[in-house]
This record gives sequence, structure tokens and C-alpha cells, in this order.
Amino acid sequence: MKVEAVIFDLDGTIIEYKIDVASGKRDLRRVIAKTGLNMDPTKVPIFELLEKAKEMLGDGFEGFKKEVYRVLDKYEVKAAREANFVRGARETLRWLRKREIKLALVTNNCLNAIKILNERLGIEEFFDLLLTRDDIEEMKPSPKGIKLAMEAMGVKNAIMVGDSPVDILASKRAGIISVGIPAVERLKERLILSGPDFLIGEIQLIKDVIELLDRE
Repeated sequence: MKVEAVIFDLDGTIIEYKIDVASGKRDLRRVIAKTGLNMDPTKVPIFELLEKAKEMLGDGFEGFKKEVYRVLDKYEVKAAREANFVRGARETLRWLRKREIKLALVTNNCLNAIKILNERLGIEEFFDLLLTRDDIEEMKPSPKGIKLAMEAMGVKNAIMVGDSPVDILASKRAGIISVGIPAVERLKERLILSGPDFLIGEIQLIKDVIELLDRE
């Protein structure tokens, strides 16, 4: 299999984010409380929360979704102002570009955070395509972002690299190979249980995965 493209997740994969999760979850509780929904954002992932809310709120869902996104935007933008590349990420992206492998970013983060990261770190120079949750109808683990990226780049053989089970599940649903990189040790077990095709300890090792796949 000749790897034509690599699709990356953002935070925890190529960018180190320090999001104030506790404050964000507290703000989300307030948004949820207004709807009367019985959901705890500390126990339910955002994508699952939105899926359930869509079923239960009917016409009121779009307004709820905007409020949820407003909260997420606030904390992601703040984190983007202080974020930096994961160790080895910049060099790995350059290596991939030299091999003329197409690169896409598919993230559940907001567009405004990406704009700030580009202003500070110039991330756009590495990618052929960047897709945020503002560009895609459904967040990962929906495969829509991956499929849209592959279609836009005109490729059939792509791999997805991410640090979360949602990245692995999105890859499976899109029918492509997944590579897991645990961002923190405490989440490693969850990532393993999600069943990535490859598990690597650092982003530089993506080179070995690609060279192995290219030989098959």
C-alpha cells in the first residue's frame, strides 16, 4: 500500500494544548441545565452529548449546539494563544512534505483556534487542507471529515493519526488505517482499547509506519 496522504488530529497529536477542562465543563453544565436535559459533561463526551441532544431537543437543537460551541470556542481560543508544537511534530511534518505525501488536518476544534495557531506557529504551511468542526456537519468519531478530506485531496490510500479513541473510531468508520499516539499516559489504555492499527510512542515514529506500509 502506497500511502498517499496522512490525516492528523490537532490537540495532543501535533499541538500541545492546555485547556481549562474543569471550567469548560462547568460552563457546559449551565448550558445543559437551561434545556432540562439530564446529561453530565464530565461523564459524556461532547460528540455523544450532541447526538443525544439532537434526538431529544428537536427544533431546539441548533440553538443548543451554538451555545455548546460558544463555550468550546472560548476555551480552545484561550489555549491556542499559549499552545506549541508537540516535540518532533514540526520536523515530522517537514519530512512528510519532502516525500510529497499530502497532509490534512481534521479536528474537532474551532476555526478561530486554528487561525490563532496559524498566526503564532504557521501550521497552514504544512497542510494541503484544514477542516475544523465549523467546516464539518458532524464531529469525530463521525467519518465525514476524513472522507471529505480524502475526496478534496483526491486520494484513496490515507492513514489517520490521533491521540484519542474518537480518532481511531472515525478512521475505522472511514475504512482507513489508524495510528494512535497517546498524548498522556493515563489515557493510553483507552486508546489501546479503541483498537488502532498501529500504536506509536512519539510522532517521529510515523515515518516507520509509512515506510512499512509502503513496502506491503
